[in-house]
Amino acid sequence: MDAEGYSGLVDRRKSQPSDKRVPVAKVEEVLRLYQEQYFDLNIRHFHEKIGEEHGIKLSYTWVQKALQGAGLVARGRKRAKHRRRRERRPFPPLRRLFLSLKQTQENPLRQAEGGPWVS
Repeated sequence: MDAEGYSGLVDRRKSQPSDKRVPVAKVEEVLRLYQEQYFDLNIRHFHEKIGEEHGIKLSYTWVQKALQGAGLVARGRKRAKHRRRRERRPFPPLRRLFLSLKQTQENPLRQAEGGPWVS
């Protein structure tokens, strides 16, 4: 819709507009009503109000997409990742001490020259 305007709504398989397309006058009326009269309502209440008082029967999702597309309502925040990586636990003090000693001293598993553990 943004790139091609209303001609972007044409069903390219049939080379004619969709039968389910909402008329432009109704789209403009919905946007005008939200801007001028119902700016303080959320999408759900606005959808109910235009159905009851103005006789405009549109799906909730259509109203939501129209208001968000026109920039009248902010989009919902994105969900967080399903699984987040935790920070690694710090080493306990004794383990940290053991690792520092192990790195500074000779490894007792190593044998004399030519043994299997010599690196």
